[in-house]
Amino acid sequence: MHSWTLAYEQKFYLAWPLAFWALTRWLPRWRLLATIVLTAATLGLIPVFDERFTQYFALMLGCVLALLCHERSAWRFIQPFTHPVVATMIAVAFIPVHIYIGQAVRYPHDPVLVWYALAVAVLIIAVLHTGPTQWLLTRRPLLFIGERGYAMYLIHGLAGQAVIALTPHWAPGGLKRYAIIVLMTLIFADMLYRYVELPSAALGRRFIGWLNTRNAPTSPDVAIPAMQAHQREPEHRPPPAAAVDTVR
Repeated sequence: MHSWTLAYEQKFYLAWPLAFWALTRWLPRWRLLATIVLTAATLGLIPVFDERFTQYFALMLGCVLALLCHERSAWRFIQPFTHPVVATMIAVAFIPVHIYIGQAVRYPHDPVLVWYALAVAVLIIAVLHTGPTQWLLTRRPLLFIGERGYAMYLIHGLAGQAVIALTPHWAPGGLKRYAIIVLMTLIFADMLYRYVELPSAALGRRFIGWLNTRNAPTSPDVAIPAMQAHQREPEHRPPPAAAVDTVR
Protein backbone atom coordinates (compact mmCIF):
# COMPACT_ATOMS: atom_id res chain seq x y z
CA MET A 1 0.00 0.00 0.00
CA HIS A 2 1.16 3.53 -0.75
CA SER A 3 1.78 4.40 2.89
CA TRP A 4 4.24 7.15 1.92
CA THR A 5 1.47 9.29 0.45
CA LEU A 6 -0.64 8.79 3.57
CA ALA A 7 2.27 10.02 5.66
CA TYR A 8 2.51 13.24 3.64
CA GLU A 9 -1.21 13.86 3.68
CA GLN A 10 -1.70 13.21 7.38
CA LYS A 11 1.05 15.67 8.28
CA PHE A 12 -0.58 18.20 5.97
CA TYR A 13 -4.05 17.61 7.44
CA LEU A 14 -2.67 18.15 10.92
CA ALA A 15 -0.78 21.36 10.13
CA TRP A 16 -2.89 23.16 7.54
CA PRO A 17 -6.18 23.43 9.49
CA LEU A 18 -4.33 25.16 12.32
CA ALA A 19 -2.59 27.52 9.90
CA PHE A 20 -5.82 28.28 8.07
CA TRP A 21 -7.64 28.93 11.35
CA ALA A 22 -4.92 31.37 12.36
CA LEU A 23 -5.13 33.16 9.00
CA THR A 24 -8.92 33.37 9.20
CA ARG A 25 -8.79 34.56 12.82
CA TRP A 26 -6.14 37.26 12.52
CA LEU A 27 -5.63 37.94 8.79
CA PRO A 28 -8.96 37.22 7.11
CA ARG A 29 -8.42 39.75 4.33
CA TRP A 30 -4.99 38.36 3.54
CA ARG A 31 -5.56 34.63 3.82
CA LEU A 32 -5.64 34.06 0.04
CA LEU A 33 -2.41 35.97 -0.48
CA ALA A 34 -0.81 34.20 2.50
CA THR A 35 -1.85 30.82 1.10
CA ILE A 36 -0.36 31.71 -2.28
CA VAL A 37 2.88 32.72 -0.56
CA LEU A 38 2.98 29.43 1.37
CA THR A 39 2.38 27.53 -1.85
CA ALA A 40 5.21 29.37 -3.57
CA ALA A 41 7.42 28.65 -0.56
CA THR A 42 6.86 24.90 -0.91
CA LEU A 43 7.81 25.24 -4.57
CA GLY A 44 11.00 27.06 -3.63
CA LEU A 45 11.92 24.41 -1.07
CA ILE A 46 11.99 21.61 -3.66
CA PRO A 47 15.56 22.26 -4.90
CA VAL A 48 16.82 23.34 -1.48
CA PHE A 49 15.72 20.52 0.81
CA ASP A 50 13.94 17.62 -0.81
CA GLU A 51 11.99 16.90 -3.97
CA ARG A 52 9.29 15.41 -1.76
CA PHE A 53 8.03 18.96 -1.29
CA THR A 54 6.46 18.45 -4.72
CA GLN A 55 3.63 16.64 -2.91
CA TYR A 56 3.13 19.54 -0.51
CA PHE A 57 3.05 21.98 -3.41
CA ALA A 58 0.20 20.01 -4.99
CA LEU A 59 -1.72 19.98 -1.70
CA MET A 60 -1.23 23.70 -1.11
CA LEU A 61 -2.22 24.43 -4.70
CA GLY A 62 -5.53 22.74 -3.95
CA CYS A 63 -5.99 25.11 -1.00
CA VAL A 64 -5.33 28.10 -3.24
CA LEU A 65 -7.86 26.78 -5.73
CA ALA A 66 -10.49 26.37 -2.99
CA LEU A 67 -9.98 29.96 -1.83
CA LEU A 68 -10.10 31.28 -5.40
CA CYS A 69 -13.49 29.63 -5.79
CA HIS A 70 -14.68 30.88 -2.38
CA GLU A 71 -13.53 34.49 -2.35
CA ARG A 72 -15.91 36.68 -4.34
CA SER A 73 -13.17 39.14 -5.27
CA ALA A 74 -10.95 36.35 -6.63
CA TRP A 75 -13.64 34.42 -8.49
CA ARG A 76 -13.81 37.02 -11.26
CA PHE A 77 -10.22 36.19 -12.25
CA ILE A 78 -10.93 32.51 -12.87
CA GLN A 79 -14.53 32.74 -14.07
CA PRO A 80 -13.53 33.12 -17.77
CA PHE A 81 -12.01 29.63 -17.63
CA THR A 82 -15.45 28.20 -16.82
CA HIS A 83 -17.01 29.27 -20.13
CA PRO A 84 -18.16 26.10 -21.96
CA VAL A 85 -16.01 26.82 -25.04
CA VAL A 86 -12.90 27.64 -23.01
CA ALA A 87 -13.52 24.66 -20.69
CA THR A 88 -13.75 22.30 -23.67
CA MET A 89 -10.48 23.65 -25.10
CA ILE A 90 -8.79 23.17 -21.72
CA ALA A 91 -10.07 19.60 -21.44
CA VAL A 92 -8.82 18.75 -24.94
CA ALA A 93 -5.43 20.35 -24.22
CA PHE A 94 -5.15 18.42 -20.96
CA ILE A 95 -5.10 15.05 -22.76
CA PRO A 96 -1.63 15.42 -24.40
CA VAL A 97 -0.30 17.03 -21.20
CA HIS A 98 -1.48 14.01 -19.23
CA ILE A 99 0.12 11.59 -21.70
CA TYR A 100 3.41 13.47 -21.89
CA ILE A 101 3.86 13.93 -18.15
CA GLY A 102 2.88 10.31 -17.54
CA GLN A 103 5.81 9.28 -19.74
CA ALA A 104 8.20 11.90 -18.37
CA VAL A 105 7.80 11.08 -14.66
CA ARG A 106 10.78 9.06 -13.45
CA TYR A 107 9.87 8.57 -9.78
CA PRO A 108 6.98 9.52 -7.43
CA HIS A 109 8.48 12.88 -6.39
CA ASP A 110 9.69 14.03 -9.81
CA PRO A 111 9.47 17.85 -9.94
CA VAL A 112 7.81 17.54 -13.35
CA LEU A 113 4.67 16.77 -11.35
CA VAL A 114 4.55 20.47 -10.46
CA TRP A 115 3.40 21.14 -14.02
CA TYR A 116 0.89 18.34 -13.78
CA ALA A 117 -0.56 19.82 -10.57
CA LEU A 118 -0.96 23.18 -12.30
CA ALA A 119 -2.64 21.55 -15.28
CA VAL A 120 -5.06 19.65 -13.04
CA ALA A 121 -5.91 22.86 -11.16
CA VAL A 122 -6.83 24.59 -14.41
CA LEU A 123 -8.88 21.56 -15.46
CA ILE A 124 -10.80 21.62 -12.16
CA ILE A 125 -11.66 25.29 -12.72
CA ALA A 126 -12.81 24.49 -16.25
CA VAL A 127 -15.35 21.88 -15.14
CA LEU A 128 -17.03 24.09 -12.54
CA HIS A 129 -19.52 25.40 -15.10
CA THR A 130 -22.04 23.37 -17.02
CA GLY A 131 -20.79 22.30 -20.40
CA PRO A 132 -19.61 19.29 -22.44
CA THR A 133 -16.67 18.56 -20.13
CA GLN A 134 -18.78 18.60 -16.97
CA TRP A 135 -21.49 16.54 -18.70
CA LEU A 136 -18.92 13.89 -19.63
CA LEU A 137 -17.33 13.74 -16.21
CA THR A 138 -20.71 13.42 -14.47
CA ARG A 139 -21.75 10.27 -16.33
CA ARG A 140 -22.49 7.37 -14.01
CA PRO A 141 -19.39 5.22 -14.84
CA LEU A 142 -17.03 8.16 -14.30
CA LEU A 143 -18.83 9.17 -11.11
CA PHE A 144 -18.43 5.62 -9.85
CA ILE A 145 -14.68 5.74 -10.52
CA GLY A 146 -14.32 9.25 -9.13
CA GLU A 147 -15.98 8.41 -5.83
CA ARG A 148 -13.71 5.40 -5.40
CA GLY A 149 -10.63 6.87 -7.03
CA TYR A 150 -8.52 7.32 -3.90
CA ALA A 151 -9.36 3.84 -2.66
CA MET A 152 -8.41 2.45 -6.07
CA TYR A 153 -5.09 4.25 -5.81
CA LEU A 154 -4.41 2.64 -2.43
CA ILE A 155 -5.57 -0.84 -3.42
CA HIS A 156 -4.27 -1.39 -6.95
CA GLY A 157 -0.69 -2.13 -5.84
CA LEU A 158 -1.82 -4.77 -3.36
CA ALA A 159 -4.20 -6.25 -5.91
CA GLY A 160 -1.44 -6.47 -8.48
CA GLN A 161 0.97 -8.18 -6.08
CA ALA A 162 -1.71 -10.67 -4.99
CA VAL A 163 -2.68 -11.61 -8.55
CA ILE A 164 0.95 -11.99 -9.64
CA ALA A 165 1.69 -14.18 -6.61
CA LEU A 166 -1.34 -16.38 -7.30
CA THR A 167 -0.69 -16.75 -11.03
CA PRO A 168 3.08 -17.32 -11.39
CA HIS A 169 2.60 -19.52 -14.46
CA TRP A 170 0.79 -16.85 -16.43
CA ALA A 171 2.72 -14.79 -18.92
CA PRO A 172 3.70 -11.38 -17.53
CA GLY A 173 1.80 -8.48 -19.00
CA GLY A 174 -1.08 -10.61 -20.21
CA LEU A 175 -4.50 -9.07 -20.71
CA LYS A 176 -6.15 -11.69 -18.50
CA ARG A 177 -3.93 -10.81 -15.54
CA TYR A 178 -4.58 -7.09 -15.97
CA ALA A 179 -8.32 -7.69 -16.15
CA ILE A 180 -8.29 -9.60 -12.86
CA ILE A 181 -6.19 -6.88 -11.19
CA VAL A 182 -8.67 -4.21 -12.32
CA LEU A 183 -11.61 -6.30 -11.11
CA MET A 184 -10.06 -6.91 -7.68
CA THR A 185 -9.16 -3.23 -7.37
CA LEU A 186 -12.74 -2.18 -8.14
CA ILE A 187 -14.24 -4.69 -5.70
CA PHE A 188 -12.05 -3.78 -2.73
CA ALA A 189 -12.16 -0.05 -3.51
CA ASP A 190 -15.95 -0.22 -3.55
CA MET A 191 -15.90 -1.96 -0.17
CA LEU A 192 -13.65 0.74 1.29
CA TYR A 193 -15.91 3.43 -0.11
CA ARG A 194 -19.13 1.89 1.20
CA TYR A 195 -17.97 0.65 4.60
CA VAL A 196 -15.19 3.10 5.53
CA GLU A 197 -15.43 6.38 3.63
CA LEU A 198 -19.20 6.90 3.71
CA PRO A 199 -19.63 5.96 7.40
CA SER A 200 -16.67 8.17 8.33
CA ALA A 201 -18.12 11.10 6.40
CA ALA A 202 -21.51 10.58 8.05
CA LEU A 203 -19.85 10.49 11.47
CA GLY A 204 -18.06 13.75 10.70
CA ARG A 205 -21.30 15.43 9.65
CA ARG A 206 -23.02 14.27 12.84
CA PHE A 207 -20.14 15.62 14.90
CA ILE A 208 -20.31 19.01 13.15
CA GLY A 209 -24.08 19.06 13.66
CA TRP A 210 -23.57 18.35 17.35
CA LEU A 211 -21.07 21.22 17.60
CA ASN A 212 -23.47 23.59 15.85
CA THR A 213 -26.30 22.56 18.18
CA ARG A 214 -24.07 22.90 21.23
CA ASN A 215 -22.94 26.40 20.23
CA ALA A 216 -26.38 27.62 19.16
CA PRO A 217 -28.36 29.94 21.47
CA THR A 218 -30.48 27.89 23.88
CA SER A 219 -33.17 30.55 24.40
CA PRO A 220 -35.03 32.76 21.92
CA ASP A 221 -34.27 35.70 24.21
CA VAL A 222 -30.56 35.18 23.59
CA ALA A 223 -29.83 36.56 20.16
CA ILE A 224 -26.82 37.69 18.31
CA PRO A 225 -26.44 41.50 18.41
CA ALA A 226 -26.38 41.72 14.63
CA MET A 227 -29.63 39.75 14.47
CA GLN A 228 -31.19 42.03 17.09
CA ALA A 229 -30.22 45.07 15.06
CA HIS A 230 -31.65 43.46 11.96
CA GLN A 231 -34.93 42.75 13.72
CA ARG A 232 -35.46 46.31 14.91
CA GLU A 233 -38.37 48.28 13.54
CA PRO A 234 -37.27 50.18 10.44
CA GLU A 235 -37.38 53.93 10.54
CA HIS A 236 -40.41 55.56 8.96
CA ARG A 237 -39.68 56.54 5.39
CA PRO A 238 -41.99 58.08 2.83
CA PRO A 239 -43.29 55.79 0.13
CA PRO A 240 -41.61 55.96 -3.26
CA ALA A 241 -44.39 58.10 -4.75
CA ALA A 242 -44.16 60.68 -1.99
CA ALA A 243 -40.42 60.74 -2.37
CA VAL A 244 -40.76 61.40 -6.09
CA ASP A 245 -43.23 64.22 -5.44
CA THR A 246 -40.83 65.77 -2.93
CA VAL A 247 -38.01 65.71 -5.49
CA ARG A 248 -40.28 67.33 -8.05
